Amino acid sequence: MIKFCFILILFSFQNSQFQNYEGVYDFSSNKEDGILGRATIKYLSADEINFEIEVATASGCTGLIEGIAKFTNQGVARYSGSECEELTFRFGKNKLDVDEKHCTNHHGIVCHFARTYYKQNN
Repeated sequence: MIKFCFILILFSFQNSQFQNYEGVYDFSSNKEDGILGRATIKYLSADEINFEIEVATASGCTGLIEGIAKFTNQGVARYSGSECEELTFRFGKNKLDVDEKHCTNHHGIVCHFARTYYKQNN
């Protein structure tokens, strides 16, 4: 009985931890390239999030990708889909690091999704 209660408490903690990842995360470049980015994260379940990432530059390069990412055992979410080998989501305190592998069909050459986005206050 004690072991079951511990597992239930641990699951509840993990579940609520992932709920805290929900929100809007922004990126803006301080460089002349004028890159802007936004990642919107919605909590779906203890092992899934819905995401949408948009990027754009002052020169007209744009990108958009959306889908459902699944959490791994380490609390890292991963997505693999049409014309995108992998997006990796690593959540930190009020930030989101995104890495990508071969997702260029979803954006131009100079406006990739891989960067650090910072959570906005609601």
